[in-house]
Amino acid sequence: MKPFSPVALLIALLVSLFAGAAQALPVSVSYSVSGTSGDYTLDFTITNNMPVAQNIYFFGVLLSARDIVGSPAGGWNPNSWVTWNNTYYGDTISNYNNNWIGGYVTPGNSQSGFLVHITDAVAPSAVPWFMYLSGSEPYLGGDNLNNTSNPGFVSGAETSVDVPAPGALMLVGFGLLGLHAARRKRG
Repeated sequence: MKPFSPVALLIALLVSLFAGAAQALPVSVSYSVSGTSGDYTLDFTITNNMPVAQNIYFFGVLLSARDIVGSPAGGWNPNSWVTWNNTYYGDTISNYNNNWIGGYVTPGNSQSGFLVHITDAVAPSAVPWFMYLSGSEPYLGGDNLNNTSNPGFVSGAETSVDVPAPGALMLVGFGLLGLHAARRKRG
């Protein structure tokens, strides 16, 4: 078996250091919970990290019941779409039941104040959501529903996170370098 070249390992290590993490979705949703068992209010915040001129204009979540108790200023209407279904566009969730449309969140900005009341015994640890954007530039990043001029994004119970690929590659590189050094020492 041919031994690993230290130069090749060093090159692989340097490449991994300069590689970026796999990107998460260009939009995100977070929420805070207030209240007690059977009487929770969830306050959702949506964030637009789009690399192109695309504005969020439609947002919704799936909870145990529909009970919108607050909407942010700026034209967000909670009554235009009582339910919304993305299955035609490739989503697996059939009906989102708390939806807002008509406002705008521009790239680099966030909007909170999407308030929903729930009577669940336990507050949810994750909430399925969707949002749609539109703008003057197409979104070419993938991971979206619909099309590039009106992309939609969804998240199920899982959360979107950056994949730490460069760190993992660096650890593998150090491990291989250590194995190579130990092998040279013995031989």
